[in-house]
Amino acid sequence: MSFVVDASIAGSWFLPDETTGATTALARRMGEEGAKAPDLLWHEVRNLLITACRRGRLLQPDLEAHLDSLETLPLLNVGRGDAHLVARLAQQHGLTAYDSAYLAAAMTGRLPLASLDKTLRTAAKAEGVALLPA
Repeated sequence: MSFVVDASIAGSWFLPDETTGATTALARRMGEEGAKAPDLLWHEVRNLLITACRRGRLLQPDLEAHLDSLETLPLLNVGRGDAHLVARLAQQHGLTAYDSAYLAAAMTGRLPLASLDKTLRTAAKAEGVALLPA
């Protein structure tokens, strides 16, 4: 079964100091099953990588290589999501629209959500969405 991945997980795949056994296992699982994400994931991860480069956590050649790798991940873009569902989730759970888009994608696709974000995980639990890493 596939899953929805957010930027907190995807970003960890590119920053060694944020990688854990659980996020590595999710990368392997994504390689086997594929994963899904709303279109904003690519922008969020790009921003994370650019910021890491500005702060000296990544060298420019590493930034370029990671940007290329990001484009080749077996991630299916599920689009921007239903605006009304995203807004309801944001209002009901105190989420940003960005985080609500990940939750909406998981709910719409009836898929588990992979996130390290505590507020998003709490909202997912409240909505009955399965969570990864467990």
